[in-house]
Amino acid sequence: MANLTIENEDFGSTKSGMMIIAFLVSLLLLAAVFFIGVLAILFTIALMTLKVGIEIDQEKERYRFFKSFFGYPSGKWMSLEKYKVLVVLKKNLKSQVLSPKLVSALNYKQVVFEVNLTTESHRAKIRLKRFRSTDAAMKFAKKLNVDLGFPLENYNPVISDKTKQRRERRR
Repeated sequence: MANLTIENEDFGSTKSGMMIIAFLVSLLLLAAVFFIGVLAILFTIALMTLKVGIEIDQEKERYRFFKSFFGYPSGKWMSLEKYKVLVVLKKNLKSQVLSPKLVSALNYKQVVFEVNLTTESHRAKIRLKRFRSTDAAMKFAKKLNVDLGFPLENYNPVISDKTKQRRERRR
């Protein structure tokens, strides 16, 4: 059985912009200094083939976060033994954009839905993929449910006694 590969697309637009800039700079360098221009074109090609994500090996029960150049992934394999549940989480991402002279700021929030692989207690999690709509996230989670055989559950982490005591003191 082939490994399940999930690519991270969070920085897709940034990568595209960097590729355009790198390509234009490499063309300018190629016209000015041939050797440096060739190196810049090789760098641009490497950037074009860059992929980042997570790879899951079901047979050996392991996973790795990988970076792939020219189609060859690399990353440290870790045990998947304790991760047995799929969970979809709603997250509010907050950001702030400042003007060039720091005169004004623009704050914005973005709601995303993350598909995570968690332990049975839901305390530790591995983010598999991020979506902008709940429908896409649930569709992906159901596909993983079939492919990996892990149950899809509602997020309900086990709360430790220490946390319960701390919450009671606050009230």
